[in-house]
Amino acid sequence: MTSNVELLTTTRTLTLRAPLSGYLVPIERVPDPVFSQKMVGDGIALDPVSQSLWRRVTARSSCCTPPTTR
Repeated sequence: MTSNVELLTTTRTLTLRAPLSGYLVPIERVPDPVFSQKMVGDGIALDPVSQSLWRRVTARSSCCTPPTTR
């Protein structure tokens, strides 16, 4: 017995947006020794280029460190 299956394809657009704009920095270059020595684990850092943080309406944001001036 042979069956014919028709596949329906749909095209949707997905736009991904980052909450911050900036440069990725190796964790070892972060000036805080807790992070640069990986005491809290491995990772990367983001050096932001603006003062804006975008978030979803249902998300919760908090700041751990004060902003720095360069």
